[in-house]
Amino acid sequence: MTKKLFAGLTALCCMGTLMSAFPVRAESDFNPDEASCFFIVDGTKNNSTILKWWYYGENYIYGDILQTYPKESFSYGDVLVYDGEFTILETYPGQLGGNPANLRKVGTCEDFFVLKELTVTSAEMTGIDFKFGEFQLTDAEGTAYSYSQDYTSVDYQISLEQAKIGDVYTFACYKQKALLPLAAAASVLMEAPAETLTPDGDADGSGKLDILDVITLNKAILGKGELAPDRIAYIDFNQNGVPDATDSLAMLKKIVGLL
Repeated sequence: MTKKLFAGLTALCCMGTLMSAFPVRAESDFNPDEASCFFIVDGTKNNSTILKWWYYGENYIYGDILQTYPKESFSYGDVLVYDGEFTILETYPGQLGGNPANLRKVGTCEDFFVLKELTVTSAEMTGIDFKFGEFQLTDAEGTAYSYSQDYTSVDYQISLEQAKIGDVYTFACYKQKALLPLAAAASVLMEAPAETLTPDGDADGSGKLDILDVITLNKAILGKGELAPDRIAYIDFNQNGVPDATDSLAMLKKIVGLL
């Protein structure tokens, strides 16, 4: 995952090493075509502000996730520049080195970028210990766009985690890049939430919890069997979305009356 998400950083080799000071053009009359890079407020995580750092390679614009300290005056979709020089610490998410007070809001996505309605054409979720979504979208003219969201490292105000093919989102777009979703179509926003189930341990769908359910789960964990997709919610006691040994132990406790 790290290689994938930091692949774009290799494009900086022609502009200096990752840890070197990186100058940012800071001016009141901001123009993304003239700035060497800019930041967009992408979300939050653990009381920190998450930024997407957009910078230029040869004939391409790259985006990487950065974490910085809280800044109450910043909101989702704000466009920022950094007054002075900064460094990027090679962690994941990347850490913005420098003084966060030097980040300055120059406007919002609506001020600088084209807003387009993009239709989801492919939605792929990957990862076991992490959750990462890759989405392919097209505009009304058939131009292709791509967008990614990392649900492990960022809490998004507008999430595409439940997006389906055919769903429409309004995106801020720049140089054929989908920068940030700004709104979801009514069909997405009004979609009824999935029914919340209370796990009862019934892994085999027999209508009751017994040792056979534990065996069914353990076989699936060991790769010697499969769980019906519609039964996973009934055994997910720790609510992590993945059947595991913790769920198996919870089922045993429930059988003997300890849960």
